[in-house]
Amino acid sequence: MKRAWKDDRTQAEMAGMTRETQTGMEVGRLIEPGWFTTLKDVSIVETDDAGPILCGRHPPDIDGTQDYSSDYSEEYKPGTLEPFLRIADGSIDDILAFANRYGMLGLCKHSKPWTHNIQWWDPLGSEVIVCSTPLSGAERVDAWIGHSAQFRNIIRVSAALHRGHLPPRDVVLSRRSEADAARATWDDVKSLVNRNLNWANIRPSISYDPPSLVFSSRTLYGHLAMELALMTMKVDGLYICSGCANPYVPDHKPRTGTRNFCATCRKNKVPDKLAMRRYRARKRDVNEV
Repeated sequence: MKRAWKDDRTQAEMAGMTRETQTGMEVGRLIEPGWFTTLKDVSIVETDDAGPILCGRHPPDIDGTQDYSSDYSEEYKPGTLEPFLRIADGSIDDILAFANRYGMLGLCKHSKPWTHNIQWWDPLGSEVIVCSTPLSGAERVDAWIGHSAQFRNIIRVSAALHRGHLPPRDVVLSRRSEADAARATWDDVKSLVNRNLNWANIRPSISYDPPSLVFSSRTLYGHLAMELALMTMKVDGLYICSGCANPYVPDHKPRTGTRNFCATCRKNKVPDKLAMRRYRARKRDVNEV
């Protein structure tokens, strides 16, 4: 019997992987909105060899000989992760409705995000892309269902592990666990989540109003992968440590307008040292006056 998303969602909520909002418990995380390239006016086209595919207003490019990467851009919409997780349960019409509302995933002919094989990036924006299909204009429906199902399996395993339970036997996250008939582990979750982030070419960028470090992607797939990663860690976002200036995952949401420190800096009493330095600086200024 096919497992419904509502059952997986219940397990995630029991494991504390959802977040409380004014309107109820939400699955997604409020990551910084980012721009990604997508195609609009999406429709379904039936093919003999690839099955049903999603394509934009251009003719479908099954062989990957066309590049529609400059066709259209869209801003990532909060709340996209949960509708995507429902795709594994849905019909082709549901998938088409998602694509027209939120955009295309940005998959190449390999059914991976087209950024999965970027070799090099420079500050001027030049890229060397080994994948021959940056945006093919055609994305297989079975690939969408497969990515949604994989995200769901990651959530199922993470929810079980967070609660101290054994993951379900019917979920296989790696060749190792399949070959050994072993249950999935945190290492399996980490490997898949990191692979998805690498495929999506997640990279940091800075903002000065207010000063912040933002992680973004050029595909809808990448933004969904970021939300999934945060969900598995049961955190709302990454923060920059005021002591070592490295990104870290907080054990609780830091207060706005205050200095925040990672566990290592707190252990090394960096907050106390910086407070004493500021105190001595203020005292010196008063004496000089």
